[in-house]
Amino acid sequence: MKSTKIGVVGLGYVGLTFAISLAKRGFKVNGYENNLNTFKLLSSGKAQFYEENIDKDLKKILKNKKLKIFKNLDNIKDCNLVFITVGTPIGENKKVNLDQLFKLVKLLKNKLSNNTIVALRSTVKLGTTDKIEKILNDKNKIYLAMCPERTAEGSALKEIHFLPQIIGTKNSFTKNKLKKLFLKITKTTIIFNSFEEAEILKLIDNSYRDTIFGFANELASISEHYKINILNVINKIGIGYPRSKVAFPGTVGGPCLTKDSHLLIESVKKKVNLNIVKSARKINEETPLKIIKLINKKIKTPIKRILFCGLAFKGLPETSDTRGSMAKSIIQNSIIKFKKPKIYCLDNYVSKKDALKINNNIIFFDNFKKINNSFDIIFFLNNNPYWKKISLEKFKKKLNSDGLIFDFWSSFNEKNIKKKYFKLGEGKLFDKKNKK
Repeated sequence: MKSTKIGVVGLGYVGLTFAISLAKRGFKVNGYENNLNTFKLLSSGKAQFYEENIDKDLKKILKNKKLKIFKNLDNIKDCNLVFITVGTPIGENKKVNLDQLFKLVKLLKNKLSNNTIVALRSTVKLGTTDKIEKILNDKNKIYLAMCPERTAEGSALKEIHFLPQIIGTKNSFTKNKLKKLFLKITKTTIIFNSFEEAEILKLIDNSYRDTIFGFANELASISEHYKINILNVINKIGIGYPRSKVAFPGTVGGPCLTKDSHLLIESVKKKVNLNIVKSARKINEETPLKIIKLINKKIKTPIKRILFCGLAFKGLPETSDTRGSMAKSIIQNSIIKFKKPKIYCLDNYVSKKDALKINNNIIFFDNFKKINNSFDIIFFLNNNPYWKKISLEKFKKKLNSDGLIFDFWSSFNEKNIKKKYFKLGEGKLFDKKNKK
């Protein structure tokens, strides 16, 4: 099996971590990336995003030639097993954009060798793999499978070796080949005899988690209006009671959780109305914006400077990934609500280039020690361990006299600055006398 030549098309987060994992297990891998800047960066042995040890692993497998990187598909005919890992982004209209995927598939149709296995790892709508199979089999006999990825940003290189790998395919030849390959990198494979079951597994997985977090964020709304510390309740609800495991509120972001609910809704909209999934997604999108409104009512002095801590969509495991980050909408709405304050951001993993994509007026810091300003509001937008290393007391010293800190992730437990420090779900922010 290790003599198999594997092609991985699309070296973004999913594709690169998967290609590295295969190459580390001895497979010969061709990686294909058509973005010239990314291609040059990867060819030099440096990933375009942060993950622990990824640059070290990449340099090693490039040196021993287990991974070769190409900017076009001219030699993909040499690969007898091809994984498609291109992105399927969601637009402002909340609909998935599959244009890049189908453009690639039509290109591959004229380049693949007969009897090649093509496995799709991109997240798609129901029925997409079946459409791809029909396109690719227009000229040659191509075997299709749906093998959705489920790794978490920041820990993909570790997780892939213990997470079960999913295989959805119609024929035993493809099933057996992929099973043998995956068992070289992990212990378990889960087999489906259709594309659709594998497609919907990924969508169910993230839509379910999105719904759980939506429920938690709805509880956070209750906490503010009734001045109930929901965080305290959630901490104690499961003590000695096995049937309640409630998630904590917080910002819900990322390339999957912000997309897959919409994908599932769009997939079945002609036959099924997913009211619960829709509601949860809406709550998760709107909760931070409701908090901004409450803060706007609470602070009476003009807001001139705001520090946003955490532009990556999450902080743990550490990642530089800003895709689907709530930071963008929170910053945009803060600019509107607080009448165009100066925007400062702190993130020790995100690059300045990516920060400016969120808002091109950002004053960006990658190190707390570089900050010499004072602020009217400090927001914690993710659970980066870096905040605790700095300490809440040091953040407090960066506040103006009437300023406050709002933490969407309950990063700190200190009680000595309660009047300055507010958490999502703690029930201290809403003030009835300010209600309009």
